[in-house]
Amino acid sequence: VGMAWMTVSQEIAAHGLWLIRITRAFLRDIIRANGLHRLEAVVLDDNTRNQQWLSVMGFVWEGGVAHGYLPDKRAVRRYELVEGMSTWPM
Repeated sequence: VGMAWMTVSQEIAAHGLWLIRITRAFLRDIIRANGLHRLEAVVLDDNTRNQQWLSVMGFVWEGGVAHGYLPDKRAVRRYELVEGMSTWPM
């Protein structure tokens, strides 16, 4: 099981297609190199843009909200990408 983390600046928006391609390639490399069968990611509950990004990358919302998940007590949504799913990048 791997935990996916990513931080980017607003300037990357002009390079969306490139970012999608390079991120998918990176995920494939990480999965292969580490023998992963599952990736997880979390996103702030009120951040719809990043929720959409995870969906584009093939992650699926697990449902529900993890309240008080972060040290500052903000809530997150948990996403998963599991081997065997139609969105699995391998």
